[in-house]
Order: sequence, then structure tokens, then C-alpha cells
Amino acid sequence: MSSIKITGLVENYVSKAGLIGEHGFSVLVDAYGKRILFDTGQGKCLENNMRELNVPPDSIDAVVLSHGHYDHTCGLKYIVDLRPEIPVYGHPALWKNKYKKVGSGYIEIGVPDKMLREKVNFVDTRYAVELAKNITVSGQVSKVANRINNKGLLVRNAENKYVPDLFEDEVFLIVESDKGLVIMSGCCHLGLKNVVEYARVLIPNKKIAAYVGGLHLKNETPERIQETGDYIESNIERVYTGHCTGIDAYAELKAKLKGRISYFSTGSILEF
Repeated sequence: MSSIKITGLVENYVSKAGLIGEHGFSVLVDAYGKRILFDTGQGKCLENNMRELNVPPDSIDAVVLSHGHYDHTCGLKYIVDLRPEIPVYGHPALWKNKYKKVGSGYIEIGVPDKMLREKVNFVDTRYAVELAKNITVSGQVSKVANRINNKGLLVRNAENKYVPDLFEDEVFLIVESDKGLVIMSGCCHLGLKNVVEYARVLIPNKKIAAYVGGLHLKNETPERIQETGDYIESNIERVYTGHCTGIDAYAELKAKLKGRISYFSTGSILEF
């Protein structure tokens, strides 16, 4: 199999001079002759960081959007303005308005520019899609058997009432390596166990070599963090996380998992 290289383009923290961090997530995946942009951050850092890391926009073959929150999608405009023909993989529900409860009010946290939907070369990922050989976009997770991470995150229903976001739009990327499956998720709102177990449904009989992405554990209970650590210990070789995981939760997981978990920041590079 080909080598796999994953580069952190946007994350909350920065590990190299010249790069910029923001509350957001974007990684570059080089695998099997394809160059894939997985998420695009808030859009304030992507152009600078791609330039600093020598990633020309015309070198990207495809964009995958993990879900419809602003901190994963706002950089899309930069890419699409330069490359209107580039395929953009995502679930159509990512274009819905999304909200967060703040105090007694609500703020919109979805894709700000809904007109982009009409401009992009959109590839529907309601069902699993083979982006290339050994590279799969998961599609909508068909069964969510365990609690999801949607605390205070909402959509509006047909009666225009705020209801919990069940993240039907959340998809993840699976790359097959010599060591097993490498799974990439933006925020893992569906919960780590749900994501990993669905990856096993799509590509059975493979060990999970690595998980890369957020775990959405900020402000979660110690029990929830412990449960996540226990699951990683039994099911995943290595975890590279950041963004919405939260520093406190990361510190707790690091104390438990030691070298099996590492912080993945802007400028981080992984190779498999």
C-alpha cells in the first residue's frame, strides 16, 4: 500500500512558526496519489497556512466536509473561488441552519454562506462513497447506538422549534493503511464508539490503527472522559486529537493512555 501523510492545516493551536491557529479544524490527506482537504476551518487561517506549508490550491483533488458547523466549513469559499470545479463531498443536511444555546438565547453556528451550495460541485454522501481506492467517505451513520455529543447544539424542526441536533450530516473519512484503518473525523459529535463501530461495519476485519480529529469532550463529565479513554484503550492503537476535545479532557486522556494519544495541532504531520 501507498504511504499516507496527514498534515494539520488548521487547529486551535500552532506548533510551527509562520502558521496561524483558530478555533477550527482542517487537515490535508495525501494518500494513494490523491490529495484531499478534510474540512476547511473558519477561513481566517487556511490561505496563510496552505501557503506557508507549500500546499497550492490547484494541487487538491477533493474536499470533504465532516459536518455543517462554521469552524469546519468557512474556508470552503477560498477553495471554491479558486477551484469552482473541485468535488466537495458532504451530506446535504450540512447546509441546514444550526444553532448553539448561549445563556437564554441562541446563536447561528452553521455554514454562513448558504449560497455556496449552488456554486459547489457537490457530491452527496448520505451513503458511503469510495472517493478513491482505499479511501472511503463514511456516509450517514445508519445506527447511533450510544450517546452522542450534542450538548446545547440545536437545529429547528418543521414547527420552527429548537430541537437537539442529531448530526445526520456528520461523516468521517477512512483511509486503509498497512497498519489498519486510519479514521478522520471533525468533531465526532456522534461519539467515538459510534464512529469506530460504523467504520468496522463499512470495512470489516481490520484493526483501527489511528483516529485523527476532535472528540468533543470539552466540559464533559469525568465519567464520560473515562468511558472514552477505556474505549480507546481497548479498540484504537493511536489517537491524535485536539480542537473540540478540550485541554482538560486531553490531559486526563493523556494521563491514562500515555504515548497512545498525542495532541494534533496546526502544522502537525503524521505518516503511516
